[in-house]
Amino acid sequence: MTRIVQLANFYGPYTGGLKTVVEELARCYASEGIERVLIAPGTADRREATASGPRIFVRAPVVPGSGGYRMICGTRRVLRLLDDLHPDAIEVSDKTTLVAAARWARDRGVPCTLLSHERIDAILRGRVPGFVPLGGVADAWNARLTRRFDAVVCPSRFASQEFERIGARNVSVVPWGVDLETFSPDAGRGGAPSRRAALELISVGRLSKEKEPERAIDVAVELHRRGTDVHLTMVGTGPMQKTLERRAQTAPVTFVGHVSDRHEVAALLAAADVTLAPCRAETFGLAVLESLACGTPVVTSESGAGFEVCGVGNGIAAPPDAQLMADAVTMLVSSDRDALRRRARMRAEQFPWSRAATSVLAVHRCAHERVGSA
Repeated sequence: MTRIVQLANFYGPYTGGLKTVVEELARCYASEGIERVLIAPGTADRREATASGPRIFVRAPVVPGSGGYRMICGTRRVLRLLDDLHPDAIEVSDKTTLVAAARWARDRGVPCTLLSHERIDAILRGRVPGFVPLGGVADAWNARLTRRFDAVVCPSRFASQEFERIGARNVSVVPWGVDLETFSPDAGRGGAPSRRAALELISVGRLSKEKEPERAIDVAVELHRRGTDVHLTMVGTGPMQKTLERRAQTAPVTFVGHVSDRHEVAALLAAADVTLAPCRAETFGLAVLESLACGTPVVTSESGAGFEVCGVGNGIAAPPDAQLMADAVTMLVSSDRDALRRRARMRAEQFPWSRAATSVLAVHRCAHERVGSA
């Protein structure tokens, strides 16, 4: 296997979870002598060279209400590119239009693997009328996906549950990784941001409905109401920012927007006392793992993959309630901070990107063998 073509929608100008996964896997592939070619939506048709292999951008429209993310609608140009590229394997980070590549691959005997970055039932929740049976819709969609793709990779047990529910047999669980050099307890040492309160909280992620950032705001408001000297830093941008600013009222919350420099994000995480990760439908939680790598414990939702990533002793899982999550923050900061930081870092060290890439490559190779034997 010498060339893997990655296909991704919603690969935007800002660094998001999907983009991080795609690029970190590509970097590891390159270290194994495998060329990555990425096809993703852009403002215009263009190509660019990177250390991990070429990126090919296909002109595509912005998805309304997505905060600037684009989606390739017509796939004819993508399929023509695949004809020219002659991939040894295809890796699709999309469950919408780019699924068309799976049929192209099957007709040509090329193994095609889906990276499942989100749960369909979670995406649809809040976006469709209440009478729509989300479970049935998700099951039908996922059954179609598992029939089309040779393999499906999920980053957590939580993410794999919607496939297990339909009895899919071609699903593997491969946790994503973290850049352990950039994200470390020493991040920003010497230039760390100054403290604004006795208790520094942080939340990192898109300010969009599915991420439930309002819960982080509510926790800060609740702690402020109790008289706690608290400050919350919200890192990220998205369509909910104005709403969240109003929700914060007079609580000490700072919105810093999108931070493109990963070293700066690491410095912010390392300087915080607790990270808030309230999303109930998180299929992995890269921000959780990056926080742990910086030695910062996490208060996460009791559902979703956040606490699955966090592990025991590195944070607290709480119900989606401001008072209970505020109680969890108070409990964490009353613990031995040095011991917490050490445990958090040790947990993160179990998830290097090299381990994730090795596992995904193993899935590609197994799919290649199955397709070849068929």
